[in-house]
Amino acid sequence: MLIMNGRLMMQTGNKLVRIFNDLIFPDSCLLCGQLGRSICQLCEQKIVIKPCSVCPICKEEDCRQHSANISRLWALAKYHDWGINSLITNIKYRYQTDLLSDFWHQKLNDFYQRNHCLFEDRLIIPIPLHRIKLLRRGFNQSELIAEILAKLSGSQLEKGLLIRFKNNNSQAGSKGQERLENVKDIFRVDYRSLSEAYGRKILLVDDVYTTGATVLSAAGELRKCGFKEIDCLVLAFGK
Repeated sequence: MLIMNGRLMMQTGNKLVRIFNDLIFPDSCLLCGQLGRSICQLCEQKIVIKPCSVCPICKEEDCRQHSANISRLWALAKYHDWGINSLITNIKYRYQTDLLSDFWHQKLNDFYQRNHCLFEDRLIIPIPLHRIKLLRRGFNQSELIAEILAKLSGSQLEKGLLIRFKNNNSQAGSKGQERLENVKDIFRVDYRSLSEAYGRKILLVDDVYTTGATVLSAAGELRKCGFKEIDCLVLAFGK
């Protein structure tokens, strides 16, 4: 109850900050600064959204390698393409969650309309945040994305099965082996939720996939508990 109250207070605080900023600073394009919209029409036309399925290991579309933990990785865009990086970091670090309810919601809907089969009989699981980071930020962007996908597809959303029980350092700025060590053994499966979910096909959801260390660690923990078919969907991937 205390954690829930703290989360609600943080969410309320973040909303107040956004409202205050809106009063002082009128809406302007996050990419070019033009007044009027969070993403102006000209900038939106420049953004490349090209959903694809890529190798979880090398991030190439035509690669036939298979990760031991993830069957397929789906992404709506490339993280380093023009504007994509900014649109995602503004959600996570500047609390611009409205981007998920308008711009990214439309792109996720377009993806769903073209890929119904990916969601058939799927259990949608967002990559969880540790409770301390969740209290500090007030929201989990991966959970917000997963909620959109669940509503669009009618698939079951499961937020309690996968638990992030270690408050590891942020992956930002880390590379290679350091990233792998940073996410080692940070996830656990909640066995109270396992009986109802056991044997289901899993769709993990996150915002960004770069080295894949976090997602692969989460998928590995699910594999240990008998889940065999695990795919992942992200807004963007980077190499």
